Amino acid sequence: MEPTPETATEQTVPPGCRAEPPYQRPDTRLRIVLSYWLIFFLGLPLWWRATSIERLALPRAKVEQISNLKNELRIPVSLDLTSEVSGLDLPDVISKLQVTLGEKATITEALKLSFVDGSPGPVVSQDCGPGGPDVCPPLNDHYSIKFVPATTEKSIEDRSLQVPFDPTSSSSVQDLSNTLTQLLLPPATDAYKLRVAQYAPRYRLAFSLLNEDASVGGGATGWDIEEALARYIEPTLRQLSQLHNFTIESQVQYHAPLAFEPQTVEDGFRIADDDLKVFVNSAEWTLASSSSNDPILHFILFIPAANRSPLHVSDSHGKTSRSDAFVLPQWGGIVLYNALSQASAAGHLDVQALHSTFRHFDTQLRSLLGVPLLPTDLRHGSSTGITRWQLDSLLRYRALENVRESIDTLQSILKLVDRIKGMPVGEAVRSDFNAALNALNDIYLTHDYKSSKAILSASARALVSSSKAFFNPNMVAMLYFPVEHKYAVYTPLFAPIAVPLLVSLIRELRDFVKRRYGSKIKSD
Repeated sequence: MEPTPETATEQTVPPGCRAEPPYQRPDTRLRIVLSYWLIFFLGLPLWWRATSIERLALPRAKVEQISNLKNELRIPVSLDLTSEVSGLDLPDVISKLQVTLGEKATITEALKLSFVDGSPGPVVSQDCGPGGPDVCPPLNDHYSIKFVPATTEKSIEDRSLQVPFDPTSSSSVQDLSNTLTQLLLPPATDAYKLRVAQYAPRYRLAFSLLNEDASVGGGATGWDIEEALARYIEPTLRQLSQLHNFTIESQVQYHAPLAFEPQTVEDGFRIADDDLKVFVNSAEWTLASSSSNDPILHFILFIPAANRSPLHVSDSHGKTSRSDAFVLPQWGGIVLYNALSQASAAGHLDVQALHSTFRHFDTQLRSLLGVPLLPTDLRHGSSTGITRWQLDSLLRYRALENVRESIDTLQSILKLVDRIKGMPVGEAVRSDFNAALNALNDIYLTHDYKSSKAILSASARALVSSSKAFFNPNMVAMLYFPVEHKYAVYTPLFAPIAVPLLVSLIRELRDFVKRRYGSKIKSD
């Protein structure tokens, strides 16, 4: 009988040996190893695409152009001077006033003053570009100054200033220069910069009534917050609506313990000056009741427990302060309430009981938002406590501040992108970056001479857009994910796979070369 192919194969295998599997054949092993590497190289472009970082180009040259103009922005202000003082040489006074104001860095670096001698024609020509003064746009920051006899009181009303002036006094012009500096753009002290909250188009105002421990008595169960806000706070908010939009919220808490022990003194209890910094017990007080990206200014009416009343504030000299209200810079204001005898039997605070408290809140709000103070010798008739001069000065200060902050933020973005090579710059970042740059272009390059209100509007857009670009989630994430972290992530994944594949490839290639070289010798 003829043997079948199967039996023939089986007969060729030596006794005690098994047939070699197909995948163990040298050529098959080499193909298998090469297929792994082929899959690796075919997947490499996909992996590169999936893990690559998008870095769009940013207009660096435009930022440098704007940065060079950073200190050249000056807001135009027109002063119309008239006199009711007999024998006063008004042109001579204007000339001296121009010299004294020119010596003040606050004025010369931020404002572009023009003087009018009681008529439309300017005494000092305005430099409005190649077209000259004939193409100067109308100035919205226009003020009237009237010189009156020295026996008259110094006062302001709307955008008018009435100044008692003595032509025979050598200090009259200097006094007027100091007054105008305080009214137009007062110097920003370090304390002012530390206290005032950073500019934002929208603010949330959170009013909280906190009882330290209502269970031991002496607490308040409620307050007439809506009526108090309408009477004391809303007039100020209407005045400041040109700069900000406000959202108001309120709450009452019945247990808000302090995180420290007040000092015991003869007349009650006292909070040391150092403890004012840690007065807010963030761990146990819930002060924000809604989620929002808008900055919050807190205003707290704190009622101490019955066994810690009255509670007062210590001044910097370690003595009891005459006021129980204080401000936490850029955070909010706090008023200690020790007069519950004014409340009803149910512990409800009516508007009359809240009069002093909300007067303090109104003052603290204006302080935190940067409303400048008026000269002490100046009389005004503003019913809200904020004059037109103060509001204009605040507009100018915020506009200039926003422009500087926006330029600094754009420069910081460029420095971060240069320093961190793996930082992504996506379309959202570039869009916000360009939006901020376009707003700055409107201020510097399109038309330099605008009102402070127009500059504030453009600078607010620049500030918001530059901040969005800087705090973009992708940008911020890369600040905490350097290149070394990538190596730490990929090495445990690829090293255990790459080493066996590389060793197998070298071994199979070596065997392949030996087989080819041996077969060539045999054929020869």
